[in-house]
Amino acid sequence: DNARTEPLFGHLMLEGWLIRRRRKKQEDEQEKQEDEQEKQEDEQEKQEDEQEKQEDEQEKQEDEQEKQEDEQEKQEDEQEKQEDEQEKQEDEQEKKKKKKKTKKKKKTNKEKKTNKKMKTNKEKKTNKVKKTNKEKKTNKKKKTKKKKEDEQEKEDEEEKEDEEENGYEEENEENEDEENEDEEKENEEEEEEDEEEDEEEEKQEEDIEEEKQEEDKEEEKQEEDKEEDVEGDEGEDEEGYKEVEDKTEKNIKKKTKKYKKTKKKRKKRKKKTKKKAKENTKKKKTKSAKKKRKKIT
Repeated sequence: DNARTEPLFGHLMLEGWLIRRRRKKQEDEQEKQEDEQEKQEDEQEKQEDEQEKQEDEQEKQEDEQEKQEDEQEKQEDEQEKQEDEQEKQEDEQEKKKKKKKTKKKKKTNKEKKTNKKMKTNKEKKTNKVKKTNKEKKTNKKKKTKKKKEDEQEKEDEEEKEDEEENGYEEENEENEDEENEDEEKENEEEEEEDEEEDEEEEKQEEDIEEEKQEEDKEEEKQEEDKEEDVEGDEGEDEEGYKEVEDKTEKNIKKKTKKYKKTKKKRKKRKKKTKKKAKENTKKKKTKSAKKKRKKIT
């Protein structure tokens, strides 16, 4: 019995040893893969920490830059405040000066009369052209209507005669075709005439508009000539107009400054929104990294 069982026992021991060896090899391989994976995750985490560090540094620089911009804006606001104060004082002085010496230019009776006459002539001419065009259209409509009524009456009479004669149907049909053709031709001619009249009317209105513009130019020229004449006698007025012009320029500058200031504030709000979005992204990344670490542990 011993002689038979010994080889079998040895074989079983060898097989068990081989199984344990294979299992250990698999476990070692699995452990090696896990170590490699953990190493990669550590490396990734290290890179994320480095990136986070760089972002913090960049954010710090941006905050510093924003601080400098705020300081600069503060200085500009202070300067603008001083300029506004200075402008207020200048306006006050200008107001006092204006009370003492400001003379308004008035049109002479002759110019008023001339301008009124020119305006009246323009209106008369325009109204006359409009009235003429309206009468032409009305007369043409009446003429067309009368012509159509006459044609209809003629047609009715011819139909009556045809019914009485009662034997010339083919001839009647031919005549009717010819009459229809003639009527179409007449309608086409009338349409052409309408177009020509419309073009003529437009041309007249354009001529009136051109004439009106020329008269306006002439009126402006008279005003300019008058201003040149008055400038020689009224040196003080010229100074007054110069002051008004300077004031207008100041108002434009003031509005430009206000626009720039609004633009700066809008830029500042945009930066703050961007910063807040960055912080939210950073929080999400940190939370996600913590979850990963917890899962690995």
